[in-house]
Amino acid sequence: MNFEEIKHKMNTDSMDDNQIPSKIKNMEISKLPIYKVRKSMRSEIITQIMIIALFL
Repeated sequence: MNFEEIKHKMNTDSMDDNQIPSKIKNMEISKLPIYKVRKSMRSEIITQIMIIALFL
């Protein structure tokens, strides 16, 4: 594995014409699993606080 050859090939390849696929561009944060979990936890905590306040 010659790193100089790899470096030369990377330098000669033009990266200007590469486009980000629209599928990745349009990806929403809420579609990721961790954000779904955070959103559900947030709503559960708010619900629990409201119920505790009602009981008091």
